[in-house]
Amino acid sequence: TTPDPMVAQRYAEMPNLLGDQGVADLVGRGSGDEWACSSCHGEGGEGSLNVPRLAGLPAGYLIKQLNDYQSGARHNDNMQFVVKGLSSEELIALGHYYADLDTPPSAKRAFNGDLKRGRQLALEGDWSINAPACFSCHGSSGWGVGEIFPGIAGQHPVYTFTQLNDWHNGDRSNSPIGLMKSVADQLSRQDMQSVADYLADLAPPQPRNVKEANNSVADSTNQAQRAGGNHE
Repeated sequence: TTPDPMVAQRYAEMPNLLGDQGVADLVGRGSGDEWACSSCHGEGGEGSLNVPRLAGLPAGYLIKQLNDYQSGARHNDNMQFVVKGLSSEELIALGHYYADLDTPPSAKRAFNGDLKRGRQLALEGDWSINAPACFSCHGSSGWGVGEIFPGIAGQHPVYTFTQLNDWHNGDRSNSPIGLMKSVADQLSRQDMQSVADYLADLAPPQPRNVKEANNSVADSTNQAQRAGGNHE
C-alpha cells in the first residue's frame, strides 16, 4: 500500500486517553520491560548529542515516528525495543505529552561547521546543487509546519547530522514522498555538519499550547486593528 502523507495529521487529532498522570508514569518509569523515555531523552525531553530533543515537536509527527519504529518503517535498536510493547493509546499519549513541553534550549555546536554556509542552506538553499531551503518546508523560524514537518531549530547537531546522513545513505526512508532523501542526496558531509551547527544555535520550537496562545493573541490583535481602521 502507498504510505499516507497525511497520517501525522490524523494521529494529532487522536486524544490522549491515558491522562496526565498515566503518561507521566510512562515517561518517568517506563512500562514493563520498556525503559522510561526520560532515561535517554531527559526529564524535559531535552535530549543530548545523538538523542533528539522532543520537547515542542508536533504531536502528530512524534506519534508517526513511534509507530514507524514499531512497524519497522524506521530503524533504531533502542527505540524499537522501547516501543515494541506499547499500545496505540500509549504512543498517542506520548506524542501529545512531548508536544506540550516547554523546555529551555540545550543544543550546542558540535562540528565547527561553516555557519555562513549553514545559514544559506537553511534560509535560501543552494539551487546550484538543487537543494531547497530547509525553512521552505520546516517554517520560517525552523519551528516546523503543522503536524507533518517537525521543528529543526535548536535540535542537537549530532542528531541532525546523523539523520541527514541516514537519509542520504538510505538508512532512513520513512518519508511518504521521499522528500528528505531527495534533499539529503544533494548535500556533502560538510554541508550537513554546517547546517546542523547553524540550526543548533537557534531557539527551539515553542510547545504547542504556547504557540496556540500566541496565535490567538495575534489573531485578536489583527482583528482589533482592522476594526479600528474601519471606524476611521
